Amino acid sequence: KEDNKQQFGGFWTEKKLQIVRKYMETYTKALKKQAWINELVYIDGFAGSGERLDKFTGELCEGSASISLNSGFDKWHFIEKNPVNNLKLNQLKINVENSGKIEQDKIHIYKDNFNNALVNVLDNYKWKKERALCFLDPEDNDDSIVNFSSLSKIAETKARSEEHTSELQSPD
Repeated sequence: KEDNKQQFGGFWTEKKLQIVRKYMETYTKALKKQAWINELVYIDGFAGSGERLDKFTGELCEGSASISLNSGFDKWHFIEKNPVNNLKLNQLKINVENSGKIEQDKIHIYKDNFNNALVNVLDNYKWKKERALCFLDPEDNDDSIVNFSSLSKIAETKARSEEHTSELQSPD
């Protein structure tokens, strides 16, 4: 790895991140128009370093964590167990906060296993007037296992929009 940057992916990774970017933008645009929502939260279960080197082109590209910082969320929770990637996420946080683009205490970084950290993240909200986009894109290793109990914990929040379906407004 050159300069200790995450190096992976190719055209399929870039395509996936383009789709994720568009989804984030559409999601936040639509939900920001809902008067009953006070806060939009982004949770990245396997956040990586925030950037990556394309292993075929050598180009430095944004990762999902970096993309989310430009997508209209109010708070961010990045979960990353890898110490090098976690350090890079903390540097990204400092840079973004120092730029004045995002207020301090809006970005939270967890150096833990996803399944452990998720409980802490979800317990910070009542999930009545908050909604979240939880992006789970695990690597192919034992540290990247998503337990069924974690998915159940997400479902237990009952943070769905069905009860407000008649109130939803078009994002356009």
